[in-house]
Amino acid sequence: MLPKNTWRVLRELLDSVLIESLLLLVDSMELESTSPIK
Repeated sequence: MLPKNTWRVLRELLDSVLIESLLLLVDSMELESTSPIK
């Protein structure tokens, strides 16, 4: 069994990764909308 705080750390890591990817996604979408390459 893993200790409970290990799960907490894993969850926090996952949350931060998800937030980072969401921010990157939003950034790329904003870049596409503000400066269209086509």
